[in-house]
Amino acid sequence: MAERTSEVREVRCVTDFLLEVFKIANNDRNLNCYRGQSDKEWDITPAILRKSNENIEINERSAIKDLLAAHPEEFKYDSTMLDKLVRLQHFGMPTRLLDVTKNPLVALYFATEQSDADGTVTCFSVPDDKQRFFDSDTLSILSNLSNLTSAEKDQLFERLKASGEAGIDAMSKIFNEEKGEVKKLIHFIRQEKSYFDYNIWPPDIIDNYYVHPRLNNPRILAQAGAFIMFGLFFSRYESGAQIEEETIIIPSDSKGDLRLQLEILGISESILFPELERSTLRVRNRYS
Repeated sequence: MAERTSEVREVRCVTDFLLEVFKIANNDRNLNCYRGQSDKEWDITPAILRKSNENIEINERSAIKDLLAAHPEEFKYDSTMLDKLVRLQHFGMPTRLLDVTKNPLVALYFATEQSDADGTVTCFSVPDDKQRFFDSDTLSILSNLSNLTSAEKDQLFERLKASGEAGIDAMSKIFNEEKGEVKKLIHFIRQEKSYFDYNIWPPDIIDNYYVHPRLNNPRILAQAGAFIMFGLFFSRYESGAQIEEETIIIPSDSKGDLRLQLEILGISESILFPELERSTLRVRNRYS
């Protein structure tokens, strides 16, 4: 992703927030998605890359396998690894997916979670060549990186570097030699796509893409949800992706007023979290 703009945009009401969003959109930008965070100091990164989840990143394959083995009924209708990652993300497992939304007001809701810190809404402009639908071969490659061990992912990156040194014409041939970790990765991809050719474009494995997901999840529907899928775990500024960002600051002392304004517009917890367990908790709190 591109580095963030240096311009400071600060808002204290929903009207000003929308005006800033429209201003960014009119600046020759095609805004595709948004992400709200309650602390402006947090980096925009999937949960598995955060320092607190370092051990999960190292043991990504084992952690996922443990959950799939313990709860097979939950995943029996998920035909691809991407489907499984989306469900794992839904239940709170750190994955290589970054939650975003197509609705800026939903992003504003998450930016106004109460804390002493200022929040942010990041507006993403994603070019067409960085967008993929849920059945994309590229997403099959990236999601199935989760099936490799940490050592195998390191080996994959070393192979990427070696193929890059050979030049653009020889890169693909060298990277896709039928052995080791590439062979294993393609084995997992072919379990969901038997037609998949033995031909991975090497830079894809360290890139990130905007994901148009299946709309088969109540929370995704309610939150106008989407994702940004990350490849191998390196800085997003090293991947060469051209996803541009603009940031809007939400002052901490304005969060309460903004939440009240959002409720008037129908953006509330009961709308964004429609699951039965969340509704039950809200009713218990109301009558306790």
